[in-house]
Amino acid sequence: MNANEFMKKIGFKAAKSIVNRWPFSTETDVYLPEMKEYTYIAIPPTETDPYVSLADLQRIVESCEIVESLEGLDRAKLFIKHREFNLERGIYFKCTIEGIKKRVDRVKQAVLDVESITVAI
Repeated sequence: MNANEFMKKIGFKAAKSIVNRWPFSTETDVYLPEMKEYTYIAIPPTETDPYVSLADLQRIVESCEIVESLEGLDRAKLFIKHREFNLERGIYFKCTIEGIKKRVDRVKQAVLDVESITVAI
């Protein structure tokens, strides 16, 4: 099952709860919603599989938290725009260029993730 679709179906709070209870180890990488259990499956889930990738679900939950910490999608997009503008002009404070680029890339992914689930956070 696609993590984005699963998140749309269950909502942010339930997804965060699943991620927080994940017994992170090499022996668990998917969540089986029907059985409410964590397990390991060697192949990545497809949209038709009855399980969801915990790594993908965790990324989407973190994306929601990033966008929320930036006070919503509009401000997150503004953050990206300002940071890219500053990088183009060589303006950065107490950060490396690589650090800023990494942060901008993560916020871009967060915006895409949140837009793909379209749930209120």
